Amino acid sequence: MVKSDSEQKAVMLELDGGNIQPDRTLAEAASFALSDHLRSLKAGNAVPSIPLSAVDTLPVPSAPELDDSGHWRLGPWILESRSGELALTYRAVQPGTGVEYVATLQRSNQGVRVKSISMRQIYQRR
Repeated sequence: MVKSDSEQKAVMLELDGGNIQPDRTLAEAASFALSDHLRSLKAGNAVPSIPLSAVDTLPVPSAPELDDSGHWRLGPWILESRSGELALTYRAVQPGTGVEYVATLQRSNQGVRVKSISMRQIYQRR
C-alpha cells in the first residue's frame, strides 16, 4: 500500500556530501532528469554509457509515489543511494539472469541531471 508523503516520511539516504531525506520535489526532478536523458540518448543528442539496444528497453519513470518502506518509487525505478551518490535504480528481472540499471544523478543549484547509466547482470540466489 502506498501512503501519501504527508502520512509517511522518506528514508534518509546516505550520500558522500551528507545525508538527505528526499521529498516529492527531488523525486519529481529525478524523474524529469531521467526522462529527459533517455529522450536525449534515443535522439542521439547524448553519448550513451550503455548500449543503445539497452537504452531502448528502459522504461520511462512515472510520477513519484512514496511506498510503505519510505522509498520514492517512480514506476519501476527507485530513488536511492548507490556508492554515496543519488541514483535511480531499475531491475529488469527475467528467469535466470536479470539486469540492474543504475542512473547516477547529480544535484546542483540548476536542478538534477543524469551523470551516467550503468548496467550489470544479477543472478538468482541458489
